[in-house]
Amino acid sequence: MEFTIRKGKPSDNREVEYVTREAFWNLYVPGCDEHLTIHNIWTHKDFIPDLYYVAVTEDKIVGCIVFTASHLEDENSAQLEIVTFGPVCVLPDYQHLGIGGELIRKGIAAAKEMGYPAIIILGDPHNYCRHGFKNSRDYNISNSEGKYPLGQLLHLLDESKITGSVKWRFVYSDVYNVSHENLEEYDRQFPVKEKCVKPSQVLFNMLVRSYIE
Repeated sequence: MEFTIRKGKPSDNREVEYVTREAFWNLYVPGCDEHLTIHNIWTHKDFIPDLYYVAVTEDKIVGCIVFTASHLEDENSAQLEIVTFGPVCVLPDYQHLGIGGELIRKGIAAAKEMGYPAIIILGDPHNYCRHGFKNSRDYNISNSEGKYPLGQLLHLLDESKITGSVKWRFVYSDVYNVSHENLEEYDRQFPVKEKCVKPSQVLFNMLVRSYIE
């Protein structure tokens, strides 16, 4: 199947929210909140419009990736600006066709060209190690609690900036701290979908509680 990757634009945002909802519905929890996350990203200070891409086939958006600003902090509170992506997703009927991988590769290349030293994400290693991501423990980078989550993954873009000799902690944008107070009201703007429990939710619950020593 032929598809193209292009820069996202504000007129794409509503369709991208729909794609995000379809892609994540019942995947990690009954229902999802990723579409609200991406809705909040559009107007947040950490959104990076130059790192917003959509996948299009036959004039239809079938996938997307968005990036936000984040940073590392060392033990002396010095900061190093990096980026984070998410959500990245593809409509269920278009998955396993290489679209998600191409979105990720495009985002990585663009972030490197813009001079960012690293990308850190929170995700399933099965999906991202093939794209050059490693656990952040390999680079001496913990989360804000000093722990090393299994799903905290780093793609190094500039080896001179992050060598593992300095202990860092990862600080991501507060836009990902989604409040569910308005989720139900926001969700009513979309077609009704049934919430249910799936095995992928059980696996996700295990992954988010897994740490590397």
